[in-house]
Amino acid sequence: MSYIFIGTVTNITTTWRDGGTGASRDIQFHVDEFIKQPFNSNNHSIIIYTPRDRSACGIKMKLNERWQIWAEYSNFFSEDDVPRWLTVISCGRTTKNLKQNDRLLRKWSTTPPIRKDNKTKNH
Repeated sequence: MSYIFIGTVTNITTTWRDGGTGASRDIQFHVDEFIKQPFNSNNHSIIIYTPRDRSACGIKMKLNERWQIWAEYSNFFSEDDVPRWLTVISCGRTTKNLKQNDRLLRKWSTTPPIRKDNKTKNH
């Protein structure tokens, strides 16, 4: 299952894992626009996980930044190999360039874009 969305970072926490030897950055987003999602939801808040360190392909995000997120469920942080963590790594397509892949993303879009005034815009 995968998600593609454009959103704004609203909270960042660090969770230590693997007995304190590794950590994830747990990043909460307000979703401005879902482009791809496995099921329809009215929830506009989502948490993604990325490794804390860039050497592990972690992404450094800051509060109030807008991102185009490409996230997959993975077992990256699982102790039992069950893919339950919605993860993002720097080796993927996630970017701060909101116009990157724009034409392709519009084809896939499952919801109309939401303007800054929170009104839906028709395609």
